[in-house]
Amino acid sequence: MISLILAILIPGVAFLFMIPLPGAPPWPAPVPFGWPTLILVHLLCTLPLACWIGQRIPSSGRWLGTITGLILALATIIVGAPVGTAIGEASGWQRFAIRFCWCLILQIPWTVTAPNWINTDKSTLFLSIALATSLPWLYATDLVGSATRQLSRLIEERRFTEASYPLAALAGIGANLPSGEPSRPALNQLLREQKRLEGVAKSGTPFERAEALLSLARNADADSILKVLPPSPRNLLLLGIARQRLGDFRSSDEALNEALILSEGSIKIEIIDHLARNAHEMGRHVDAERLYLDWFKKSPAHAGYLAMQLARHYHAGNRVIEALNWLDKAAELEPAANRSQAESLRGDILRATPGCLLGWWKNSSQIN
Repeated sequence: MISLILAILIPGVAFLFMIPLPGAPPWPAPVPFGWPTLILVHLLCTLPLACWIGQRIPSSGRWLGTITGLILALATIIVGAPVGTAIGEASGWQRFAIRFCWCLILQIPWTVTAPNWINTDKSTLFLSIALATSLPWLYATDLVGSATRQLSRLIEERRFTEASYPLAALAGIGANLPSGEPSRPALNQLLREQKRLEGVAKSGTPFERAEALLSLARNADADSILKVLPPSPRNLLLLGIARQRLGDFRSSDEALNEALILSEGSIKIEIIDHLARNAHEMGRHVDAERLYLDWFKKSPAHAGYLAMQLARHYHAGNRVIEALNWLDKAAELEPAANRSQAESLRGDILRATPGCLLGWWKNSSQIN
């Protein structure tokens, strides 16, 4: 049993503690994994196959496997980052194959002396291969979908520092953006934009500095600037956003409501969106829903955007049928802006919701 635990622990530590290259992007996990949790899933799923192979290798002594496993783990720590750089142009399938083989190679030495807890027949081999390939692939696909939606939302809100995490994960795993463009060039561009904003945060006007600080996730610094600026719709909106991100939702509401009174035009929709988010965060879900529905009727020019926000609101509240209906409406009203996001979120909802529950929810919503 100790050998099996070490077959997961030692490779996992080796992957997580690779020596980074100078000037490397802030990878959440080393290339080609993308996410720390994906490392764990791969190691757990390849373990039966590693045991199947290890049990068929003649054992020449307990310490030989241990020494081999430690040498391979040390080599991974030292040269793993250059290997990740070398596979920069590899496709998603190729990176999956590299992850699969890398985990297997690091695990086999630890399983040579493991207890014979797995059969070594052909049926067990096929089942082990299926487990080692299917579950990690499905899990990685789910991670990519979630990261893509998170990235779209953060870029839309100009939260570039926070956006660098999901974008770096997508680049690490080799996934493309929804537009079909490679994620690595987009990551490099985002990092350059962060450096530019750091300069603006030091030498721009007070408003420019506050806006840059919000993009860099330095919300408390932005708040200290914005609270002394003259009240205007844009200043108050940014103040409300800063306090929202700091978790001070009541104070955020005060600033946003004052901004709503002073504002005219499309900025009202931004203010309403953040007021609804505050209501959601404070558990006032009915108030959030009412805000979106009221302004959906009042502002037909922004109906597509508000329909998408309503779909997200219902999805967050596990109101599946309403979320699906509003996704359809958002894609219909503004196909160019909403179709890809709507299809991505729809796919996640359908994958996460059993068909029997979808039918039950649909019948319940029709009754109500």
